[in-house]
Amino acid sequence: MRSLKTPTSLLILFLSLLYTQTAQASNRERAYRLLDKTGIYLERMTYEEYVYSRSKKTELGDQVKLDSSVRYQYDPNNYARLRFETDPIENRFDNKTSRFELVGGHERGNFSIRVDSDLNTNDDDGSTSIGLDLDSRGTFISYRADEGWGARFYPFNFDSRVGREYYSYDVTRLYFIEGSPTNVNDTPNADEKIAVKTIPGLELSYQPPEKPQFKFYVGAGLATYLYPTNPDYDILTNRNATRWERKESFGYKAGITYLSSNPTKDMTIFNFQYSGHNQSEETGSLLAQAATLNGRTLINEKWFIDFEIGYSKAGKAPYRVDRDSDWFEQQTPFQPVYSDFFNNIQDWVGESDMAYALEFGHKYKENLPYAFIRYQGEHFIFSERQSAHLLRTADDTASHGGLTRVGLGTYQHYGNFTINPEFEWLSAKNPVFGNSSDVREDRVLSSFKKEDFLLSLRVSYNFDGDIFAQ
Repeated sequence: MRSLKTPTSLLILFLSLLYTQTAQASNRERAYRLLDKTGIYLERMTYEEYVYSRSKKTELGDQVKLDSSVRYQYDPNNYARLRFETDPIENRFDNKTSRFELVGGHERGNFSIRVDSDLNTNDDDGSTSIGLDLDSRGTFISYRADEGWGARFYPFNFDSRVGREYYSYDVTRLYFIEGSPTNVNDTPNADEKIAVKTIPGLELSYQPPEKPQFKFYVGAGLATYLYPTNPDYDILTNRNATRWERKESFGYKAGITYLSSNPTKDMTIFNFQYSGHNQSEETGSLLAQAATLNGRTLINEKWFIDFEIGYSKAGKAPYRVDRDSDWFEQQTPFQPVYSDFFNNIQDWVGESDMAYALEFGHKYKENLPYAFIRYQGEHFIFSERQSAHLLRTADDTASHGGLTRVGLGTYQHYGNFTINPEFEWLSAKNPVFGNSSDVREDRVLSSFKKEDFLLSLRVSYNFDGDIFAQ
């Protein structure tokens, strides 16, 4: 997509403006529902998985995403949480546990503090250890004034995620080489590795006392990384380094949130998020900037509308990091940045593009069936496998070229549980979907197709039983 002047985008913008205005009542207390209960209880649980596709057949058990937490609420001011997560985006191996987390929170007046720590049950020497999670957005110190102003300091990760349907995982995540090598080769020496870092920073927010359903925020931060000092160094053309220095990347974000609830008529969420940083070329980042505008509304207890508009600007030299190691992917000839079969840089690198999604449905008792349409531009980058850097032709010279996704789904409620099966038909401009009857060792010799279908499943449990909290 090169322009917003399409029927789909105009319809989305119209709906966002119309239904944001229909919500009337404030719901400032909603964020504190959990504090009304004390003791130990299951706070939330989410299970997501691709079930079946034409290109890959049965996918159950291949890449499971599971996130669950048990909460201990000692009193309204103190709590602890044990969280278990398995995430294909973060895991180095399929379905291996990403982490156990121990989180503690305390509030005193207008101050609050939360600490997120990792529980490692299989340390390098086989022992169990616990320590701070050094890339967690869950550790912070915050203050909120009665006038609506607030400040939050994140010592490790100032939370640069954007999107829901087009989710971008840590837009400001940085990569750099540790070990100060004189030459960056395809095989690292013993003390060389690619380090991963997130940007710490400060977030300032404002929630008008007269209109508490709105929240505005901005954030900024700095993170250091290592980079060669010689001006002719280039990860693509000249990987010789005479000396290394510590440099800084500046990260920033901004957003607006609108949350309204009227139990008899509507519930509306409206959210704008924007994040970016200024050193994508030197830090190997997948993204330089990303933004999303999304919303959900339930009108007259019956009609359901969900939309999202996404924007991405890819990094200028994104490192192609091996998922199973701490170094670049091995390929001949060696190319550390995303490249195609002919060793040319892939077409999405440094480019910007858009994506759109619209869902609409009608609530019937405890079920909410819906239909949807989604479109992604040929260079749009995000964290799922439909992204332009992952869904590509056999020789990697082109992405899907523009991907249209249409389908049906339903939210089925059972108490605090929500079951969300979804069927999706995918149509691409270029042949990017694998052929289940033609799988070869050399990918470039395999035949690919322009269409595919996908069945996925999401099961979630929320303590407050509200699908709009997900």
